[in-house]
Amino acid sequence: MSLIKIGDNNKLQMHDQLRDLGRIINDEEHHRSRLWDFDEALKVLKRNKGTKKIEAINLSEGSSKSFDETAKRHGNNYTSKQFKKLTSLRLLYMKGAHLSGDFEDSMEELKWLQWQNCPASFERNNFHVNELLVLELRRSEINEKWRGWSFFKMAEKLKYLDLTGCFSLEEDTDFLSAFKKLEVLILNYCYRLKRISTSIGDMEALLRLELGWCRSLTELPAEIGNLKALKQLNLGDTRLLSALPDSIWFLENLEILDISLIAIQELPNGIGRLRKLRELRASYCKLERIMAESMCDLSSLRCLDFISCYTLESLPDLPSGLTVLGITCQSHKLPLLSHLAHLKELRVCFCTSLECIQVLPSTPLKNSECSQSMDVEGLDSSQSLNIPFKLEILDVNHWIYQNSRRFTFYPSKDIIHQKLYEST
Repeated sequence: MSLIKIGDNNKLQMHDQLRDLGRIINDEEHHRSRLWDFDEALKVLKRNKGTKKIEAINLSEGSSKSFDETAKRHGNNYTSKQFKKLTSLRLLYMKGAHLSGDFEDSMEELKWLQWQNCPASFERNNFHVNELLVLELRRSEINEKWRGWSFFKMAEKLKYLDLTGCFSLEEDTDFLSAFKKLEVLILNYCYRLKRISTSIGDMEALLRLELGWCRSLTELPAEIGNLKALKQLNLGDTRLLSALPDSIWFLENLEILDISLIAIQELPNGIGRLRKLRELRASYCKLERIMAESMCDLSSLRCLDFISCYTLESLPDLPSGLTVLGITCQSHKLPLLSHLAHLKELRVCFCTSLECIQVLPSTPLKNSECSQSMDVEGLDSSQSLNIPFKLEILDVNHWIYQNSRRFTFYPSKDIIHQKLYEST
């Protein structure tokens, strides 16, 4: 457990020395089960030396020079005959490869297929991948009418589908209706995608939906509210999306919501229903209003980002559990921050009308330990508080001070990064 851990985005990570040890053990076996080196894997395929003991093949890595030279010589083409003996294959990585022929009995045990730059043509028969759990087709030339879907839709156990950068996808995503058990669906950077099929509401097991940078997407189906298990929704930089369906506010298990760089103008009161929400990222939005009574209901909220929301009129009272807060608004005063006892990072940027920051976050004294005093001037009555901060990062920038108001701050030693400067 000290060598393997789950990192960001739930990626399984291990130390590179542990990885190398595993590969050395594999290489010392008489019949290797995993072919990680591109040149070695290519040699096995070209000479038809595959065996039923081989469970994993990597045809996408190796030195880029070797890969490019091979692609020029052979066109990066593989035939069903070269895979005929690989009846135990569970993992296959490819990049820009062309497959041809009859793959009967060759792919039936396949669990994980990574096929980057997959071509638009599909020239293979009996490509049965019913046991597939993970399918990655990043930056491929496929569209919704791609012939390959007729085979992949038989993978009823599929849990992870990554179509990042598939620029040819446009409107009809009905092929997704076959994947009822999907847990992760990634459609980031599908620039031409205009519509999401209503069948997405049938994915009851979906935990993560990513639609970031889908810059032709203009609306979301109301059926998205049926995704009761959904924990993460990324809509960042879907610039033509001007409204969210009301059903979104019924996603009771949602933990992360990214609506950065979308054209939404108002956060409705319904957002208060997202009681498990931990992160709300709304930077660079065209937000003008936030329904005042809703934000405090978000008791699980830890990260709130309204940086560069230049049209935002004001902020409501904020939930007390915040640890990260980013603010841009046109109000003369910010809401009270003194109750944000857990706040570690505060960024106040481009607040051109701001006259003062009221009492900053603090925590009650314990024993006799004190930090240096803090003075906040520009309030109705100036205060001097001998209370220790938990802040680690304070960033106040592009703030035009008005009427000679002053902000004087003497931080405790806990603040490790501090930026306070004036823009005129």
